Amino acid sequence: MEVQARKLMLTLAIVVKGPDHLDTILPGVRALAVRRVAYDARPEYWDEASIWMLEQGMGHAFTPVVEASWIATYSALSDALIEAAHG
Repeated sequence: MEVQARKLMLTLAIVVKGPDHLDTILPGVRALAVRRVAYDARPEYWDEASIWMLEQGMGHAFTPVVEASWIATYSALSDALIEAAHG
């Protein structure tokens, strides 16, 4: 799980640095989604688990404004994740 968390954080760091270039990271995001299926991760929990992980990692810096921004950012990727993993 730690490895997956690290990979997600790297992917999200790329998103933060270049949200206008999501098309360049979507292949990697889709590959991550396919790997999640192998771990029996259910799509309905992906957003919640990812936001929880960010909250744990950021601690006090995870303010309501930061949370709202990450939810919006992650939602932009969520559909691509689910579609790649489950068709």
